[in-house]
Amino acid sequence: MRNQSSWRKNILTWGLVFVGLGVGVALLGLVLPRLGISLPEGLILGASVMLLILGFVSLLQYAYVRANPRAGQQMQIKENDERLQWIRARAGQRAYGLSGSLAFAVLIYTTFAGDVGLPALSGNALFFSLLAVVVIPFLAYIGALVYEQNHS
Repeated sequence: MRNQSSWRKNILTWGLVFVGLGVGVALLGLVLPRLGISLPEGLILGASVMLLILGFVSLLQYAYVRANPRAGQQMQIKENDERLQWIRARAGQRAYGLSGSLAFAVLIYTTFAGDVGLPALSGNALFFSLLAVVVIPFLAYIGALVYEQNHS
């Protein structure tokens, strides 16, 4: 088991890496259009916001652990608990299977929609179907975590 200071340093390092990557991607999003390279509008913005959020959450966790060492010890113990690792892995397997199935269904529908006479996915329908491929497995992961903690 790692000691408390190296665990805190790891949290700080990852927080700074994610914030740096988020700023870098945001700057890349400003530079690429000036170079004549066009990407979908929300792609760069979404990626930079996601990285910035991950970084700021890690930095907030670091600040909390630094201010409350006892709480940090409890967090480290929970992070290394074998039962919780098993629960997270099992919930992750369920979410991964669901996301693969949803992505496969969207791909199959998109591929065969024109051949069979179904309406093609475009615009908002495409956006919401892809959003469902991301959000539904995340909700399933959370539900599986709650279920496994209550039933194992």
